[in-house]
Amino acid sequence: MSRTHIPSQVGVLTASIALASTVASGLSQAQEETSSVDNLEEVVVTGTLIKGIKPVGSPVMGFTEEDIKETGAVSASDLLRRSSLVPDFNSVPEPTTDASIPFQPISLRGLEPNPATLTLLNGHRLVPSGIGAVWVDPSIIPTSMLERVDIVPDGSSSIYGSDAAAGIVNFGTRESIDGTKVNLRYGEGAGSYDTLDFDITSGLNWAGGSLVASFAHEERSALLGKDLDYRIEDLTPYGGEDLRSRQCSPGNVTVGDTTYPLPGNTAGEPNICSDNGDLSFFPEQDRDTVFLSVSQTVNDRVSFDVLTYWSQVERTIFDPDNARSDGTITEANPYFESRAGENEHNVTYSYADVFGSARGNNSDSTSWQIIPELEIALAGDWTANAALNYGKNNYDFITNRINSTAESAALAATDIANALNPYDIAATNADVLAQVANYRESDSAEHELASLRVIFDGSIAQLDAGAVKLAVGGEFRQEEFSLKRLVGPRGGDQSGRSSGAEREVHSVFGEVYVPVTENLELSLSARYDDYDDFGNTTNPKIGFTWQAADAVIVRGSWGTSFSAPELSALGQEQRYELFLPFSPFRAADSAFFPDFFMPSFLVGGTTTLEAEESENWTLGVDIDVTENLTFNLTYFDILFENRVDQNAGFFFGPEYYDDPTNQDYFILQPQTAEEVIAQFGDLPVEGFPSLQAMFDIFGAPYVVSDQRKQNVGSYDVNGIDFSLDWGKPVGEGILTARLGGTYMFSKKKENVKGAGFYETLDEGDFSRPRNALNATASLGWSAAPLNISGTVYHKGGSDVGDESIDSYTTLSLFGSYAINDSWLLGLNIDNATDEDPPFRLVEDGVAYFAMPRTMSLSISANF
Repeated sequence: MSRTHIPSQVGVLTASIALASTVASGLSQAQEETSSVDNLEEVVVTGTLIKGIKPVGSPVMGFTEEDIKETGAVSASDLLRRSSLVPDFNSVPEPTTDASIPFQPISLRGLEPNPATLTLLNGHRLVPSGIGAVWVDPSIIPTSMLERVDIVPDGSSSIYGSDAAAGIVNFGTRESIDGTKVNLRYGEGAGSYDTLDFDITSGLNWAGGSLVASFAHEERSALLGKDLDYRIEDLTPYGGEDLRSRQCSPGNVTVGDTTYPLPGNTAGEPNICSDNGDLSFFPEQDRDTVFLSVSQTVNDRVSFDVLTYWSQVERTIFDPDNARSDGTITEANPYFESRAGENEHNVTYSYADVFGSARGNNSDSTSWQIIPELEIALAGDWTANAALNYGKNNYDFITNRINSTAESAALAATDIANALNPYDIAATNADVLAQVANYRESDSAEHELASLRVIFDGSIAQLDAGAVKLAVGGEFRQEEFSLKRLVGPRGGDQSGRSSGAEREVHSVFGEVYVPVTENLELSLSARYDDYDDFGNTTNPKIGFTWQAADAVIVRGSWGTSFSAPELSALGQEQRYELFLPFSPFRAADSAFFPDFFMPSFLVGGTTTLEAEESENWTLGVDIDVTENLTFNLTYFDILFENRVDQNAGFFFGPEYYDDPTNQDYFILQPQTAEEVIAQFGDLPVEGFPSLQAMFDIFGAPYVVSDQRKQNVGSYDVNGIDFSLDWGKPVGEGILTARLGGTYMFSKKKENVKGAGFYETLDEGDFSRPRNALNATASLGWSAAPLNISGTVYHKGGSDVGDESIDSYTTLSLFGSYAINDSWLLGLNIDNATDEDPPFRLVEDGVAYFAMPRTMSLSISANF
C-alpha cells in the first residue's frame, strides 16, 4: 500500500457516505410508517451505540460544564489530572527531555506503557501524535470548547474496538451557544512560572441549525527545577548522596585524586552546582487551537453535523545536560595550565556563559481533523448514522547536544584559533564554540487517520417493559505512520534512518438492549475487528442494570477488550545499538574495574507483536440515600495480558541479572560479535557498518541487553470506585458536598511472561511507588451573584518494599462573582497551602513532582 492511498480513500469514503445517504433516504420514503425529527434529536451516550439509553451495567463518570469551570483548567490534560482515575492525579508528569515521550497520555488505572485508554472526541477517534510512543495529546482540546467529559472506566472494545482495554475518555464539545463568550486568564506560580490564556467562542443559531466557532491561545512559561523549593539534591544529611553537578561555571580540574576548583590553582573542595535546577519540569508551551462545529437539520428525516479543528502546540524543554561536559586537556593545547607539574588533566565545565545554563529542545506538533456526520431517520424509530473521520498530525522534535567530535578536536588543538579553553569557556574563539554547539537529533513523524463508520439502530420488538433495541454497524479504518530521524551537525554529514507502518482495519459490531422487566435491563454487544497486520479479534460484553428497590440500583458488566500494537512500534527495525560507552547497570557481583569502563550494547526495535488483551468485570450499586444524598460504589477487576513493553528491569537494579526469566534477554561479557549474533540474530547496526565494528571501536561489551518491544507481561488489578453526593438549598443559595475516589485492593504485575506476579502496591513498580487510594472531597455554595468552592485532593501513601512513602493532600479554592449578566470575575488558587509532595531518598528527594501554589485571575464576558 502506498502512502498516497489515504487521500484517495477519502474520496471513496465520502462517496460511500453520499451513497448511504441516498439509499437510506429512499428506504425511509418507501416506508408507510413515518418518523419524526424527535428521533434525530435523541443522542448516543458514551459507552453505548443505542440512542436514548444509558450504558447498561457500566459506570459513567466525568466532568460537567460547571465542574470544568470550577477547576480552572485550560486544557483537557490539565482537567484530567483532577480525576482520581488517572496516575498523574494531584501531581505533574515526570519531567522528560526525550523526543519519544513528548507528553503524558491518558491512562486509566495506570495500565501502561501502551495506553489502554481510548480517547474520543464526540465519540470519534483522535489522530495521535508522537515519535517513539504514539498517543493522543489531550492538551490540544481547550476547556472553553468542552460541554462535558465522560469517563467510562470499563473495557469497551465491544463498542469502540482497539485501545479501550481499560476504558474510554470522551470529550464532548459544545453543540450551540448564543452570542459570544470571551475568557481571559492570567496566573502565577513558583519562581518565574506564569500562564496567560485567552479564548473566544461565538455561536449562531437559526431554524434547524447552529454554528459554534472557538479560538483558544495559551502561553505557559517553563516550571524549572529551581522553582520547586522542595527539591533536595544534596541527600547526604538523609543518608544519601550529594547529586549536585561538578560540571559548573566555573568548573573543576582533577589531577589524580586531587581537585582544583576554578578559577584558582589551589586544591580544595570542588565547585558544585544544581544538577536539575534549570531543567524543565513542566515545559514552556504555546498552544493555538481553532474549533468549528456546524449542525443542520435538513428536514424531519435528515440532519448533519461537521466538527473540525486545527491545533499547533510548540514546546521547549530546557535541559542543562546539553550545556555541560568534561574532557582531557594536554600541554599541546595553548590554554593548558598545569597544576602540579602534570602534562594533562581532566576538566569538568559548563557552557552556561555562552550557551545559557540549559539549552532548549524544541517540539512542534500540528494537528487537524474533520468529522462530518450524517443522520437519517428511517422507518419507525430506526435511524442510520454515517460518519467520516479524517485527521493528520505532523510532529517535530529537535534535541540540541554538544558536538563531541568538534569538542574533542578543540581540546586537542594546538593553536588559539581552534582550541577550546575549558578553564574560561567564554575566552574561546566564537567559531570554535559555534562548532561545539552544532549537533542535533532531529525526529519528524507524520500520522494519518481515515475512517468511515455506519450505524443503524432502532427497535426490533416490543415487550411489556419496553422496546427491544438493536444497533448494528461496520467501520473501515486506515492508519499510517512514518518517522525520519537525522543525527549530526547542521549543514554537515548527518546519519539517519526512516521507518514507517500502515494498516487497514475492517470491523463489524452490534449491540442489543432488552428491558426484561420494568426493573431489569440487559445489554449484549460484540465487535469483530480484522487487522491486516496482526490478525483478527472478537470482543463481547454483557451488562445488566437491576432496580432492586425504589432507591437502589444494582449493575454489573463482563467483557473482553484489546489494544492493537502501535504503528510506531511496528515500524521500528530490529537493530543493535550503542547504549553507553561504559556500564552503570551491572550484576551485583560485578567489579567496578574493569566492568564499569566496558561499553553497554542494546538490541532495539520491535519483534513480531500481537494484540494486548484484557478481561474486565464490574459490579456496582447506586443508592438514593435521601432526597438530597446519593451513593455510588463500583467494584472492578481487570486482567490485562500480553502487554507490549521492553524488559526494562535492566535499568532498575542488579536483580535483573539474578532472575532466571531474564536469562534470554541479555548476554554478559561476550568476547566476539558471533556470540551475540548467535543469541539475538544477525541484525543491522545503528550508526556503524557492523556489530564487529562496534566491538573494534569500543571493545567487548559488559552486557548486550534485549530491549526490543515485545509482548512480555500482564497486570491484574482490582478495587473500588466510590462517590457520595449531597446538595440542598440553604438560604438564597445551594450548598453542595461531594466525596469520591478510587481504592485499589491489588495491582499485581508480571514484568516478563513466566516470572510470576508481584504486588506493586507493596513493592512498587521498578521502584516507583504505586498508591492504593486517590480521593477528592469538595464543598461549594452558590447564590447569585457569588459562587465559591473548595476541593481537597488526596493521594494515599504507598510502600516500596520496606520503604514507606507518606500521603499527599492539597486544597484548591475557586470563587466567581457575576458583576451582571455579561461580566464574570473568577479566582482560582491551586494547592492553596503550598503543600510539598512527600520526601523520598531518591533523585531530587521527592516521591513524585507536584505543582506549588498557583493563583490565577480570570474575567469572562458574554455578548
